[in-house]
Amino acid sequence: MRQHRPAEAELAAGLRLRPAEAGDVRRLYDWRNDPVARAMSRSGAPIAFEDHVRWFEAALADAHMLLLVAEVEGEPVGVVRFSHGEAWETHVAIAPHKRGQGLASAVLCRGIEALQRSRAAKSLIAYIRPDNRPSLAAFERAGYRRDGETEGMLVLRLDIAS
Repeated sequence: MRQHRPAEAELAAGLRLRPAEAGDVRRLYDWRNDPVARAMSRSGAPIAFEDHVRWFEAALADAHMLLLVAEVEGEPVGVVRFSHGEAWETHVAIAPHKRGQGLASAVLCRGIEALQRSRAAKSLIAYIRPDNRPSLAAFERAGYRRDGETEGMLVLRLDIAS
């Protein structure tokens, strides 16, 4: 995995990831329904709170998913999710007021470290809209490489040692 640049290293030094918990449901819902997040997701449609609650409760109980909340100085600033299928699919979201500060790649790197400690992960994959330049840059800084396209999304992959 790549080394952080100095500014990212400073951000990463204060960054902590913890497992998501029931009290995070509203925050993650708000981040997911943020207009920018919706525009960059596979489905741009708003999600009803009741549907999010059902998904969130299932995600917390799913042994094939790792859902981590990123915090800096105790303030939630983002979330990273890994869900296992053919490969571990990666999703990251940064709180709207914290975007543009270099947090996404630091959250990804810390999330990958946590995944490696807790699961036998060998391959990670992410699907990103081609016009989502900040996410593309963050994933590439975290070591992901472009591996094709599908359904209008770029496929990025990271092969890791277990």
